[in-house]
Amino acid sequence: MSIARLWTLVTAAVAGIYALIHFVLPGRIDGMVLAYVVTPALWLLVGLVAFLAARRAGLALVERDHRLLLIALVAALLQILLLALGGLEWGFGRSPYASTLAGMATNAARVFAALLGMEVARVCLVRSAGMAKFLPALVGSSLVLTLAQIQPAVYARLGSAEGVATLGGTVLLPSFAENLLAGLFALLGGVPAAFVYRGTLAAAHWFSPILPDLPWAPAALIGTVVPVLMMHIVAGIYRGRLAAGEAPQERDGSWWSTARTTSLGLLMVVVFWFIAGVFGPRPILIASGSMRPAIEVGDIVVLAPVDADTIEIGDIIAFDHTGTGIPQVHRVIEVRQEGGEIRFVTKGDANDRADREPVPPEVIEGEIRVVIPKIGWLAIGVRNVLASLPSL
Repeated sequence: MSIARLWTLVTAAVAGIYALIHFVLPGRIDGMVLAYVVTPALWLLVGLVAFLAARRAGLALVERDHRLLLIALVAALLQILLLALGGLEWGFGRSPYASTLAGMATNAARVFAALLGMEVARVCLVRSAGMAKFLPALVGSSLVLTLAQIQPAVYARLGSAEGVATLGGTVLLPSFAENLLAGLFALLGGVPAAFVYRGTLAAAHWFSPILPDLPWAPAALIGTVVPVLMMHIVAGIYRGRLAAGEAPQERDGSWWSTARTTSLGLLMVVVFWFIAGVFGPRPILIASGSMRPAIEVGDIVVLAPVDADTIEIGDIIAFDHTGTGIPQVHRVIEVRQEGGEIRFVTKGDANDRADREPVPPEVIEGEIRVVIPKIGWLAIGVRNVLASLPSL
């Protein structure tokens, strides 16, 4: 079987079950039967089609690489750990999924059957072009499987620019990044490595009694950055093997170099969006010592949007009285009602007096949630050097 036919067959199978699950079968069969029986069975069928096609094409779907299995497990656990640390900041909520033994067993059968079928299809897709032309297969398969995991109703958000940004940040980028990393595991270790990575994430999501209740912005950031960084690590560890598998004419511009550059570009886009405040929270460099010792010069603080009605005495807020775009970061020491409107009296911890003007809600840019010590000194140094240069 040719590569083109193999790719077309598996992709058509994925598209076909997506149409069946979301457009053809709803309303024709019971919803519980569709979710718990038909959907995993269809994904297993896709996996079977991919398995048989791979055998005809001579593609191996399983490799024994214990180190890669450990790396896949560590990647998933790192992502879970960062989400849990976010939960310590923003809180946890009870899992909406079944907590009884019977319910968990039913969910396990449903989730892992569908996951197995999907990962067999992934390995078939990413290995169909061979090592020499892996990058197009990786990107293409990741896009196909990302779209296959998104509910059609989600696309209703595309009616506005805000909806596009939200959909991209909360769904598309994290899912695409996760599928890219799973695709790399699939290439190097076959079904076991890809299944360990995505299965560990699925187990934590479906079977933990509590789940981190993060705002969409930090959840999207973690879900995107961790897979991209792990792609760099895995590509570095397996650099020799990947390079050895390239076609001779592609040695100068190796696929893994292109892949790492592409993933780095994706990471830079996400970081830029974070800095610009697209996700809501954004970082601010502290250049004054008015909040010592809680916040030192050179610290980076992460500013999150806040409802003025929830601000209390002791909270640290950022506000911009002057409209210059450079917010001031001080602590709330008093909440007043002036003419029926709320006002906040603020003061730097290191200052002797409160700020001259009470802060109205409309100039508040957010509340300080996270302080990252000292990493802003590089930016301060660069700024000081630039300021000392003569004007041209």
